[in-house]
Amino acid sequence: MEELLLRLQTLHSKVSQLETVNQELSEVAEDLQSENETLRQSLDGRTRELEALKERYEALKLVKSLHSLEDREIVRGHLDRFIQEIEICLKNFGGS
Repeated sequence: MEELLLRLQTLHSKVSQLETVNQELSEVAEDLQSENETLRQSLDGRTRELEALKERYEALKLVKSLHSLEDREIVRGHLDRFIQEIEICLKNFGGS
């Protein structure tokens, strides 16, 4: 009988230890989930910043390419043709 009591006490002690470890691991898991969410938000913000910088870079590249008068005239010609095509489409659409 005494041996059974000793085994029961040992078992109870191990269960208590496991409960403590389980609680600690649950707290660590919560901390990691919180940190993961923070990192995801930071990544989303950085991704948006990167996209904005890419757009700014493309705009600056366009401005730089339009620096010469010849380039501006070429672009102006393209824009004029696009506007003419749009006007033709609008006339065709209005006439349908």
